[in-house]
Amino acid sequence: MHIGTGQFEGKKIKDSHDGIPLSTRTLTIKESIFEIIGIRIQESAVLDINDRNGMYGIEAISKGAAVVQFLNIHNEEKNIIKENLKMVELNPADFVINEKPEKFFSKKTDFRFDVIFFRAVDNHCLLLLDRVLAMQTSNGITVLFYPQNKECQFTGAPDGYQVIDTRDVETERVVVLLKEK
Repeated sequence: MHIGTGQFEGKKIKDSHDGIPLSTRTLTIKESIFEIIGIRIQESAVLDINDRNGMYGIEAISKGAAVVQFLNIHNEEKNIIKENLKMVELNPADFVINEKPEKFFSKKTDFRFDVIFFRAVDNHCLLLLDRVLAMQTSNGITVLFYPQNKECQFTGAPDGYQVIDTRDVETERVVVLLKEK
């Protein structure tokens, strides 16, 4: 896999920890999501949660995001993200949060993110959605990925949010939420 555009265009990064290449459909969805986000990504603050290999956050950095932070519950995936950051010549210590999401979200902070990529790997993670959305700026975008199964259900946009796009890719559903002012 490689970075599609921006300052890291063409640089290769690892697909995932299991060695299975990402499908063309997955990469097409990534491109579509960045088209929806558009120029908002420039100078934005981005939080990338549970990304398997960091492709969304690294693409955001490549496209001009000012701040990008990676948060992941799985150490193996966190290590892949660190390797991929090194592959594009960035210091992982500047980007990777080394604590569990529950601890990160329990901290009181006034810092808000313009763009959030959130992969809910199971229903437990989906229960964190309210805490994730509490870190969103006004008019911000959250891209929610969750498994399409009976155990993990997203029941619709919370108050103050609008669903602006929904797509299915392989075994996941992708929902793009816009926070209303």
